[in-house]
Amino acid sequence: MHRVRPLPFTTATTHDPRSPARERLLPPALAALYAALYAALAVHPVDRGNWLIESALPLSLLALLAGMYGRWHLSDASYLCVALFLAAHTVGAHYSYAHVPLGEWARDRLAAAGWGTRNPYDRAVHFAFGVLFVYPLREALLHHVRSRVTAAVFAVGGVLALSAAYEVLEWGVARLVAPEAAARFVGTQGDPWDAQQDMALAWLGSVAGAAMVAALGRGPGGAGVAARGPRAPLR
Repeated sequence: MHRVRPLPFTTATTHDPRSPARERLLPPALAALYAALYAALAVHPVDRGNWLIESALPLSLLALLAGMYGRWHLSDASYLCVALFLAAHTVGAHYSYAHVPLGEWARDRLAAAGWGTRNPYDRAVHFAFGVLFVYPLREALLHHVRSRVTAAVFAVGGVLALSAAYEVLEWGVARLVAPEAAARFVGTQGDPWDAQQDMALAWLGSVAGAAMVAALGRGPGGAGVAARGPRAPLR
């Protein structure tokens, strides 16, 4: 009886970005799961205007990744990182971030300890953006540079740049889609320094993520995580 050999879980250095996309199982499965989550959380969000703003830019990212997928794609590990971030963001968008139940639970505990009364869910998601997105950025850079350190440094800088661009675009989309709610949206929960703190957390998350990848690469059997993969430039 012929047995089908399962496809391996690919990482930044075991993945061929030009391999046949039709042979991959995990990315389409992640896309289907995210589509189901998105559809479920699109029903009766806490604030429809806020949800529209929060949804615009992630959908643009998905469109970009989908457009590239047939000719150049990332590893399973990178797509898993992207999916985890998008899932966390989609939950936040449904509850307008300020009302996420998990964040309210954390806020109550932090308030009891005297650490403020702000729902910290959005801060956690911005930190997670840095942790999770530094890996796919590093993977893409490893196909164009010869040094792992250079790739990591530019990936960390890329996260900071993307975070800053997101804050600017977020403000622009807010003015276009829901101008009456723009001021409330950009200064989330009344914090005038929200954008700056979000960018700082994303940067710190990227540093932490890059450090974790480097540590895994130095551990037993970790050479495949940190070593440079095959050069396959995007054309």
